[in-house]
Amino acid sequence: MKIDEEIEFPTLHSNGSGAAALTEGLCDASEALRGAIAALEQSAPNARDYYIISDTAFSRARDQHVARVRALMKIRTEIESIVAHVADQTDSRFHR
Repeated sequence: MKIDEEIEFPTLHSNGSGAAALTEGLCDASEALRGAIAALEQSAPNARDYYIISDTAFSRARDQHVARVRALMKIRTEIESIVAHVADQTDSRFHR
């Protein structure tokens, strides 16, 4: 998934938080988002709940649902990018 805006990535250094502190909460958030995405996907709109409203109600509800899923996926991708960036810095420190 493409990330639209530039992410401000942290830099590991001796005065900073450290890799574990920077990534622990982000990994937890990523896993929570994975669960939220799965739950949201299971609650997709059903056409039977919308056809009496109008001919376009279901397609609008479906499009809105897809947008919500994509928004959560985008956030998860951003978080995983930050974690990967920190991991890359950690790996490069040991391979100098």
